[in-house]
Amino acid sequence: MAYLIHNQIEPNDTMTDSNRSTTNRRQFLAAGTAAGLALLAGCGSTTGSNNTTATSTSTPIPTTSGPAQFGRAALLGPSTVTLGESFRLTLDVANVGGETGTLTTNIRVSDGRSILDQPIERTIDSGERVKIQTDPIQFDVADSYTFSVGISKVSHTVTVEPKTAAFGTTFDLLDTLKATVKSIDFQPAVLYSPSGGNQTLLQQPSSNRLLAVTRVDLENVGSQSASLDGEFQLTNGELRRTLGTNTPLSAAKIDGKPLSDVQLSAGQQRSGWLLGEIPRSTARKAVSIIYQRDSTGTSPELKWTNTPQQGTRDLPQFAIESFQLPNEVTEGESATANVTIANKGNSTWTFRGLIESRTGNNGNWGGVAPITTQVRPGQSIQQNVSINSSADGTVSYRLAPFNQTKTVEYVPPTVAFGRSYTTTENVKVTVSNLQTCCVLS
Repeated sequence: MAYLIHNQIEPNDTMTDSNRSTTNRRQFLAAGTAAGLALLAGCGSTTGSNNTTATSTSTPIPTTSGPAQFGRAALLGPSTVTLGESFRLTLDVANVGGETGTLTTNIRVSDGRSILDQPIERTIDSGERVKIQTDPIQFDVADSYTFSVGISKVSHTVTVEPKTAAFGTTFDLLDTLKATVKSIDFQPAVLYSPSGGNQTLLQQPSSNRLLAVTRVDLENVGSQSASLDGEFQLTNGELRRTLGTNTPLSAAKIDGKPLSDVQLSAGQQRSGWLLGEIPRSTARKAVSIIYQRDSTGTSPELKWTNTPQQGTRDLPQFAIESFQLPNEVTEGESATANVTIANKGNSTWTFRGLIESRTGNNGNWGGVAPITTQVRPGQSIQQNVSINSSADGTVSYRLAPFNQTKTVEYVPPTVAFGRSYTTTENVKVTVSNLQTCCVLS
C-alpha cells in the first residue's frame, strides 16, 4: 500500500485548533469507522496517558526552551482505496519544546461525506517524535475524503474509488441486497402499448443514438424486506423513466418487467431490465452500468463494464429498401403495404417498426400496424402488411423509424344494384329494386 506525506510542518509551527477547514458538503450515509488510535511500537518507547506506545526517533530533534510545542507534523496514509477497503492513517509528530507536554487534538474528515472525528491525547517528551496510528477506517460511499488534524496545514486526502468488475459479477447494494448486471442489448426502437387503449406506438431514441436494454438480477438474502438505497445509471447515456410523454415503462413490449419501485421481501429474487439511451459511437466501445448511492456527479459506488471481445461492438443498422402502397383504395377495404427491410450490420438483429398514418398532410401520426421480424446480416426481408382503415379522402402513411411516406386516396365504392357495401362506420348498405315513375303536370 502506498503512503503519502502531505503538508509537513516546520519546527516553528505549533499545533492549535484554529484555522480548521470546514465542510459545506452534505454529510451522508457512511461515516467511516475509527475505533481508536495507537502509537506504533518500537525500541526506546515511552508510555502515554492511555497506555499507548511511542517510538522515539534515532535522529536528535532540535528543541527550544520553554513549554512543549508540537510541530514537524505530517499525516500519512494511502492516496486511494477501493470502496469497503480498510485503511489506517498515521500522525507523525514531534515535541520541539523544552518540556514534556500532552498533545490534545483530533483527526477528522474536514471535507467529504462523513462525520468521522477521532480525538487524540498523547504525552510526548521534549525532543521526542511519535507515530500515532488510527484503527482501521472504512467507507461505504465513494468520494474524496480530506482528513485534518487540529493543527494548521496538516491534512491528507484519501479517494475512495468504486468497486469495478465485468458484467456477470455480483455486488452488494446493501448488506442483504445483491445485484448482478447480466447483459446489455442495443435496439434502434422499442414498441409499446399504453394501457387503456388498443394502439401500438414506437419509442425511438434521439438522432444517432440507440436504446439500450440492460438485464439485472436482484436478490434479498436478508430476513427483512429491502429496497434500493440508490439508483442505477448508464455511463455516457441516460436511463429512461417513461415512454413517450408519460407512459410507464411496463407498457414496453420487452420480455420481463422493468426495475422500477424495487421492493424485495425477505429471500426474494427478481430479474428485470433497465431502458436507456446512448450515442451509437459510445455503444461500439466498452459500456458501463454504475450504482450511485448518493448524488449524481460524485463517484459511483459500484461499476459493471461490458467490453466488446473484438475491441468494437457490432450494432444494429437497418435500411428501408422499399415501402409501397396503392395510390387508391376503395373506402371500407384494406390496403396492403409492401415493405422491404435490409440489415446492414454483421449480426442477426430484430427489426421493430411501425406503420403510422395521419389524415391529410397535417396532424399527429398514429400507429396502424407494428412490424417485428429478424433479419440476417447482409440480407433483406420483405413483408406484406394489411392496413385496415375507416378513413375517407387522403391518408398519409410512413414506416417508423424511417421517414419515407406514401399517400393513399380512399374513394367511394362503385357497387352494382343488389350488391351490398359496408361503410367505414360498419353499416351494411344494399340498393335494389330501383323504380322510376313519371310525374304528370
